[in-house]
Amino acid sequence: MRAKKRTTRRRESGFLTVINRTLWGTAACTGYRVMKRAKIDDPDLPLTVLFKDWPQTAAVFIRHRMLCYGCPIAPFHTVIDSCREYELDEQAFRAELRAAAGL
Repeated sequence: MRAKKRTTRRRESGFLTVINRTLWGTAACTGYRVMKRAKIDDPDLPLTVLFKDWPQTAAVFIRHRMLCYGCPIAPFHTVIDSCREYELDEQAFRAELRAAAGL
């Protein structure tokens, strides 16, 4: 007769279980992305996120001689703020951004 293999199950403390479920939810276990990708037309999109998700859009800012790329205030500014500061038409500028991003 074969001996039954004994398995040990690792238990988490109650605190860690709650923290893991709160922070990661079920999406981390299934492999789905928890955060959604930002939309390029979002009026609240910070410029740093724009440059991180669509790096080719930096060329549009440079072409218009805007100093937003690399600016230390870029995490706090949006496309609306930049267009207002540089007196550009926001809709036309956003169209250039979409074209540069390939959207």
